[in-house]
Amino acid sequence: MSLKTPDIIILGDIVQYFVGSFITFIGMFVFFAFMSTVQTINKPKKHRYSQSHIHTLVKPLLPPMSSLKKELVTQSSKHLQNVQIKVIILGPDAFWIKDNVLYTAKITQDGVDKNTTIPVDTMGMDKVELDKMIFIVDQLQNGQKHDTGSSGD
Repeated sequence: MSLKTPDIIILGDIVQYFVGSFITFIGMFVFFAFMSTVQTINKPKKHRYSQSHIHTLVKPLLPPMSSLKKELVTQSSKHLQNVQIKVIILGPDAFWIKDNVLYTAKITQDGVDKNTTIPVDTMGMDKVELDKMIFIVDQLQNGQKHDTGSSGD
């Protein structure tokens, strides 16, 4: 009998050792898990912003891009400006400016009738007709710079 009693005591000590180690391990795991959540909560957060995100934040404060866009003056744009003619159609008549002269012509189904093209004579017009011609000239010159034909000297 004396042999079995010490074996049980040794086995009991081993079980106590493993149970104590297991409880210590669980306690340490809970402690480290709690500490890592506390550190995560108290840790200062570093925010990273992308360029597009910053642009969306600042965009309402910026002027519109169309006001910043510079008009490009290229050889092709100069050629188009010299070749193209702006035409206003009012009723049966078409009006356009070419070489600083206001022209008018009749409209047909095929377009502008070149045979009826005449320069507009403003000398014999009354106030209503002159106001109409001023409106037409303003619309034709709308948005054009240096439309006087001057060399700029």
